[in-house]
Amino acid sequence: MNGPVDVLARYEAECVRALTRLRGLIQDGVLSQYEKELADLTQWHREAVEARAAVAELIERDERSERIIEALRDERDHARECRERAVQVLAGIHALLYPPKHTNAVGVTFKFHSPYVHEQMQALSDRIRAIPGEMFNIRSGS
Repeated sequence: MNGPVDVLARYEAECVRALTRLRGLIQDGVLSQYEKELADLTQWHREAVEARAAVAELIERDERSERIIEALRDERDHARECRERAVQVLAGIHALLYPPKHTNAVGVTFKFHSPYVHEQMQALSDRIRAIPGEMFNIRSGS
């Protein structure tokens, strides 16, 4: 035994064997198969990252859509409330009007005469004058 020279010779022989084996694998196409599998995995990883980004975009769009839908629901509910208040104002005015003349089958015409005509006309006038203020209140939501 020569000591360090023997160790170096064995290491050199092992490197030569590994290099020869590697050359054989390259010639047999084994390494190109690994490279192909690695390329496939890399492509799969890219596609997975792109898919994850697409899903994140869809989730963000869905959240934005939900916020828009909620805002539109609020606007719809407000518009319904405004319409109901406007109907109440107009129904209150309509309630103060005299009924139409009525003619029966015999040809007799009936006409309404209120003993409180001045009070009713004043109430009708007050309600009609209040319409602009009511419409402002309806639009402003108060």
